[in-house]
Amino acid sequence: MSLDPAVRALFESAGTCAVADACERAGVRLRVTHVPAQPGTAPVGGRVRTLRLRPTGAGDKSSRHLGADLLDSCQAGDVILVSAPREVRAGSWGGLLLAGAAAVGVTAVIVDGYARDSDAATSVAVFSRGSAVRSARGRLIEQGLDVPVIVDDEVVEPGEFVIADQDGQVFIAPRDVSIVATALEQVLELERGFLEEIVSGGRGVAAVLDSRYEDLTNPASTRRSS
Repeated sequence: MSLDPAVRALFESAGTCAVADACERAGVRLRVTHVPAQPGTAPVGGRVRTLRLRPTGAGDKSSRHLGADLLDSCQAGDVILVSAPREVRAGSWGGLLLAGAAAVGVTAVIVDGYARDSDAATSVAVFSRGSAVRSARGRLIEQGLDVPVIVDDEVVEPGEFVIADQDGQVFIAPRDVSIVATALEQVLELERGFLEEIVSGGRGVAAVLDSRYEDLTNPASTRRSS
């Protein structure tokens, strides 16, 4: 199931903070992670594809680059989420895989571990715990493709939707996307109203950001009071 382009555009234009508020407003359990983005990363969203890695053990031998099979099954608009053991300081994703991701239209790669080739020019947004010089060759090996992974104590399933930006990531189950999108439109309307009032200078900030702001995630508060 792919994400409707209009919904994707709404999520990306809003960013993670507003989407997080919308999840709470919709009564959907808020599930967030905080894998850092590379500087200048704009909000991106898409369907999650997962790759779980483990340290290479005695007798392990890989016949191809890790992640290559996953890339060959990706569709335009997908977001790859890599779960890698952080005790192994090796790049779980690098320049060649980034080139492959860009070629198939992947919008972002989120590495709960280390990435390398940080200066590689690509259209793909990259999130990682840090950088590494060493390759994964002989150090990390695939444990599973499109399997549940745990990031920041949150279980993420393949096929979920994610919005990711400089502040972190918000994951949404497919069944909840529609109600979160509706709540997001309400949140954005309310926030635009607050901003207009603050910029106008007609009232103090405390008067603008009163109980209406505190009720932002309350489904009953569908519009600003005048």
